[in-house]
Amino acid sequence: MRKPIRRVLVTGAQGLLGRALAAAIPRADGAVEVDLASRADLDVTDPAAVAERFRRSSPDAVVHAAAFTDVDGAEADPETCYRVNALAAGTVAREAGSSRAALAFVSTDFVFDGSKGVAYCEWDEPRPRGVYARSKRWGEELVLAAHPGALVLRTAWLFGPGGRSFVEKILERGAGGAPFDVVDGQFGTPSYAPDVAATLWKLLSRGESGIVHCVNRGVASRLEFARAILEAGGLDPSLARPTTEARLARPAPRPTFSALANLRLEAAGIRMRPWREALLEHLGVRVPGGAR
Repeated sequence: MRKPIRRVLVTGAQGLLGRALAAAIPRADGAVEVDLASRADLDVTDPAAVAERFRRSSPDAVVHAAAFTDVDGAEADPETCYRVNALAAGTVAREAGSSRAALAFVSTDFVFDGSKGVAYCEWDEPRPRGVYARSKRWGEELVLAAHPGALVLRTAWLFGPGGRSFVEKILERGAGGAPFDVVDGQFGTPSYAPDVAATLWKLLSRGESGIVHCVNRGVASRLEFARAILEAGGLDPSLARPTTEARLARPAPRPTFSALANLRLEAAGIRMRPWREALLEHLGVRVPGGAR
C-alpha cells in the first residue's frame, strides 16, 4: 500500500520548475512539508551530502529537478554535465529507493533527435545528440534502474515566474527596438512551469510511474514563439527575424522537431492548456471576457 506523502524533498529548488513546485505543493495547515534544496545548500554530485540530506529530511517523496541546463556549455564541460544530469540522478534514485520514497525525475525533449517529424510519444526510442541530451538520457536510465517505481517526466521549453527563460530574453531583445535573429526551423512545445509543476504533483500524489510527457498543448517554432512573446508584451513581433541553426553556429546540436505528445497524461484524464493561453497568464495579459 502506498504511503501518503507528508514530506517532499525538492532538488533544484531555485530553478524555474523548483520554484513552481514550491508554490504547487499544498502546504496549508501542515498538509505537506517541503524541503527545498538549492544548489547552494546541496551538492547533488556528492553522494555523502545527498545521503545526509535524506537522513535529515526523511522524505516520503522526492522531486529531482536539479540539472545542468547550459546546452552549449555542456559541450565544453562534459564531465560536469554528466556528473550533474546522470550520476547525481542515479545517486538520488538509489537514496529514494532505499528509503522507500516516491521519486519524480525531470527530463527533457532533447532526448530525441528531432527526425520523426511529428510529436514524440512516450514509447518512441530516444536518440540524443550532444552532451546535454546524452546526459539527460543516461540520467533517465540510471533513475529507472535504481528506482523502478520512479516517475520520469519529460518536459520542454520551460518558462515561468522567478527565472530568466526564453520569454524574458526575447522581451529584453525586443525592448531594445532593434531587429534580432531567431531560429525558424526548430519546433517544440513551450511549457509553463506552474502548469507542469501542478501536473507533476498530481502524478506523484497518484503514485504514477514510468515515462510521462508533460507539456502545454500546441507546437511552435522558436520564431513563432518569439513573435507571440513580443506581441503579448506589447512589442513589435516583426523585430524577430528568421534565421537558421547553421547561421547561428552554436556549439551544441538541437533537435529540429522535438514536440512532445502528452498521451499518458490524456489517458489519465489530464489535459494541459494551450501554451499561448499560459503565456498570456505569465505576462499578465487579459484576454477577451476578462479571463487571464
